[in-house]
Formats: sequence, C-alpha cells, structure tokens
Amino acid sequence: MRAAVWLGKDKLVVKEVEKPSAGPGEAIIRVKWAGICGTDLAVCAGKLSRARPPLIPGHEFSGEIVEVPEENRWGLREGDAVVAEPLLPCERCYACRTGMYNVCENFAIVGVDAPGSFAEFVKVKARNVYRLPSNISLELASLTEPTAVALRTVQRSGMKVGDSVVILGGGPIGLLIAELVRIGGALPIIISEISPYRANFARNLGFEVVVPARDELEDRVRDLTRGRGADVVFDAVGVPAAASQFTRISRIGGSIVVVGLYKEPSPVDLKEVCFRELTITGSRVYRYPDFEKVLDIILKDSNRFSSIITEKMELDEIERGLRLLNEGRAMKVLIHPS
Repeated sequence: MRAAVWLGKDKLVVKEVEKPSAGPGEAIIRVKWAGICGTDLAVCAGKLSRARPPLIPGHEFSGEIVEVPEENRWGLREGDAVVAEPLLPCERCYACRTGMYNVCENFAIVGVDAPGSFAEFVKVKARNVYRLPSNISLELASLTEPTAVALRTVQRSGMKVGDSVVILGGGPIGLLIAELVRIGGALPIIISEISPYRANFARNLGFEVVVPARDELEDRVRDLTRGRGADVVFDAVGVPAAASQFTRISRIGGSIVVVGLYKEPSPVDLKEVCFRELTITGSRVYRYPDFEKVLDIILKDSNRFSSIITEKMELDEIERGLRLLNEGRAMKVLIHPS
C-alpha cells in the first residue's frame, strides 16, 4: 500500500509499504479521509520525543472496513463505513482498570506509537470501531476524533445555558469547542487568537474575537461580561501566556479547563485560584460515549462543523498540507489516501 512515512525531522516521504493485516481483536480500515492535526505537525518536525521513525503519522480518519477479526463479536462487516478511536490503552494500569483509559499511565495512540492513517489502510482495535449512520459522509465523519476531544472538554467544564465563555486559541479544537458551547447556549463566546488568519476565520463564523497583541484581553472580557469575567475559560492553546491569563479573566468562582498540551511547566497565579475560589480542570482526549454523541451532533449541524475543513488533497500532496498549516494558511486539512 502507499503511505506517507516520517523518516526524521522534516522528512515525510510517500512510498510503498507493507499493508497491515488483522490479528486477534483487530480490524483493517481502508482510509478515505484523514485529518492533519497539531500532533502530526509535531511528529513531522521531530518535536514529539516518543515518536520514532520510520512512522506513518495520522490519527483522525474515516473509512471502510476491509478485514475483520476471526472472532468478530463486534458484528463488523466488510464494507461498513466507520470511524475508530485511535487510543491504545494498556488495560493494566490503575487508570485503565478504573475506567479512565483516556489517561492511561502507558498512554499510546495510533499515528505516534503505532502506524497511523496517512496511508491507504490502517489497523485498529475492533472494539474501538464505530459504524456510521448512512446519512453522514465519510468526509464529515473524519472530524469525529477532534470533535470528541472538544466535547469532552466542554463536558468537563460544567458549562450551563447562558454562561459566558472565553476560549484561548482559535485553532480547530478551539473552534470546535466554540461551536459546541454555541449549541449549548453560551453567551457571549469570546475567542482569543493572535494569528490573523485564525482570528478572521473565527470572526467570520460569528464569534467575538480578541487579538491579544492588539487588545487588552482582560479589559475586553470584562467589557463583554458586565465586569464579572468569564463563567468558563477554555485553554485550547497550551502556552505560558495562556496560563498567566486564565485566572485573571475568570469570574469569581469561575471554571477553567485546560485541553491545550503544555510542553513544559508554566506559572499559574494560585493566589487568585484560592482567593477567588476558581476551579481548574484538565481534559485529555475522550472516552467511548463521546464518539457516539459526536456523530449525532455533527450530523445534526453538518454545515456548522464542516466549515472548518479548508483544504482537501490527495496523499501525494500531504507536504503541501503540512506547509499550509505550519504557515497558518489553513484550518483543517483532509488527506484522501485511497
């Protein structure tokens, strides 16, 4: 099969590799659409230490089943249109044994720790496969994985109808969070984003946008929340500047949810957390129910969610897709491997 193989820092080559075959409890999916995300950019740039070349990146995908396990207790059939969770929990650690497999102590994922979806075929755990409703396109379904990340983040926040929300970071996860809280009745929804492309993109979707380099974020948030600060703040960027801001823009008793991946420890004003009784919560990927809920959500509001797909291209063009994202000239790029 043909696949995009990462061979080392900034070196991604499309070439022929051996097609995977299903072992016990595994299925093979013909990949129709695969999304490029920030993790893939980090892998290809050599910035994710546990990723080792040669590796096929990619973990956001949709496709069709071409091979099912011999003992197929999941009822999968060849030709089923599907998506799949890419998580590979160890099933042995405390987190896994208590149902918190999304924070497995030996966390692994397809596309980083095993061959991923930038290929014609990908191998997955059969229990992680979700059959798609007949009225959802494979293109739209490829957004299931990042939307599940956003959904769990929103659920962790405890957001209520009418809450004011600030989202630090207007990338795909930030925008998906924004769409979900809009569905949930948040008002206002404020996105803080320094990239002109992303700021304009969010503004065109109808969100209130603050550009920190130009506007005073704290003042703008207070102007838009009657001086109180935000009921809920989502950190979807994971940079030290965000950690230094989110306590200042939260209201007294507010909720802060961190989903952005920090590369190193960052300072947080714990005096504010204590004196103003703020709640800081972490959110990591998703669990089984999130995928099923997301399929219903994105199907109901397909135009709203598909709007973040800005580029679609063949596997041979994947380097152009990476370049567009690295240069801040695209939001969500989909690759069509087969």
